[in-house]
Amino acid sequence: MTLPCTTLYEINYGDTKITAYSAKKTQGIPKHTHLYSHLVICTAGSLLIRKESVEKILLQNDAPISVKGNEWHELEALEDGTTFINIHKL
Repeated sequence: MTLPCTTLYEINYGDTKITAYSAKKTQGIPKHTHLYSHLVICTAGSLLIRKESVEKILLQNDAPISVKGNEWHELEALEDGTTFINIHKL
């Protein structure tokens, strides 16, 4: 079970929202869905992304992962000190 993590900051820039998170191992964003698509970028540590069609580990230098709107997904830190960013249109 993924425990909620800490939101570091949220920025609205034009029609884009950027949200940064910090998580300890087993923390992240529990399983959910929403209407909009977004990108997930791991900026430190390692992050497990579970979504309807795939399960993937995202590391600091990996390309962003895209999550489609209306697709259930969950983000879970695999180690302490994991940070990640979500980016989506408002």
